[in-house]
Amino acid sequence: MSPDRKPNLAVVDALKEASLKAFREGHSLESAVIIFQTVDVLLRMSIKAFARSRGVSNVSLNKVAEDEQSFSRLVLYFDLVCPSNILSDRLRHLNSQRNAVLHRLFYNFDSIESLRSELSEFCVEAAKLNQELRRFVGVEEAVQPGR
Repeated sequence: MSPDRKPNLAVVDALKEASLKAFREGHSLESAVIIFQTVDVLLRMSIKAFARSRGVSNVSLNKVAEDEQSFSRLVLYFDLVCPSNILSDRLRHLNSQRNAVLHRLFYNFDSIESLRSELSEFCVEAAKLNQELRRFVGVEEAVQPGR
C-alpha cells in the first residue's frame, strides 16, 4: 500500500465477508489468504493510529505503508508504538502458522484435505484478530452501516 493511499474499510469489510463465505463453503485456503490480508491492513492501520497519537513523524509513518514490509516487521513496529499491547504474541503466532502452511503446501503437500484442520484453525484465529485489531484502534464503530 503506497503512503498516499489510505485503506478503505468498506473494502476490508467486503474482503472479510468474502473470506467467511469461502470458509463456510469449505474453501479454507482461499479464506486463509483473504483473511490474512485483512489482518495485515488492520495491523498497519493500528500502527499508524498509535504512532500518530505519539507524534511519530510522517516520514516514519510512510515506512509502515510500504508494501514490502514483512508481517514480522509490522508486528515489531506495533510493539514499538504500543509496547503494552496484548496482540503481538498472537500476531507472531499467526504468522508462524501461515509460514508452516505455506511450507507444507510447497514442500510436503499430500492433499488439501491434509491441511484442512490447520487452515480452519488459522482462519478462526485470523478472524478473531481482525475483530480485535479493529477494536484496538476504535474503528469498529466507524464502519457500521448507516453511519
